[in-house]
Formats: sequence, structure tokens, C-alpha cells
Amino acid sequence: MNETQLNVLRKHLEELDEHLVSLLAERFKVTDQIGRYKSTHQLAPADPLREHRQAERIRKLAAEHGLDVEIAERILRFIMKEAVKRHQAIQVKFGEFL
Repeated sequence: MNETQLNVLRKHLEELDEHLVSLLAERFKVTDQIGRYKSTHQLAPADPLREHRQAERIRKLAAEHGLDVEIAERILRFIMKEAVKRHQAIQVKFGEFL
């Protein structure tokens, strides 16, 4: 590999990072809608059964794509933890914290 090839790879990583950020922003918009629904319907911010199912699904997807399943699950759990925090904030904002 030469420096030109390295720079091409780095540029590609930057493009992938842009896609990741865009997808995360979109995902949190959806989870915020879910948080508003939960708040309106007095549902708990966290859903451990759903989170477990999501983790299993992500592990399967990661394996199918050749990604370390532990890394994929840690990333998902972090994202879900942040979504729950946002759900809690939504409930506090609307005065319906459980």
C-alpha cells in the first residue's frame, strides 16, 4: 500500500462515518417518537424484553456480516441506553415520569 491508497481508504472511512452519524440521527428521531408514545401511554422508558430481543437480533446480524458480535452488542446496548435516557427526559419534560 502506498500513501495515495492510504488516503483513499481514509476518505472512504470519512464517508462511512458520515453515513453512521446520519443513521444515528435518524434512529434517535425514531426512538424519540417512541419515547413520546411511551410517555403519552404511561409506559416505562425501558423495555428489557425488547432490549434482549434486539441484542439477539444484532448478534445474529453481526455474525452474518462477519462483525465481532461482542462489539456489535456493546454498541447496540450503548445506543439503547442513550435512547432510554432520552425517553426518561421526554417523560420528565411532559410531566409523566414513571
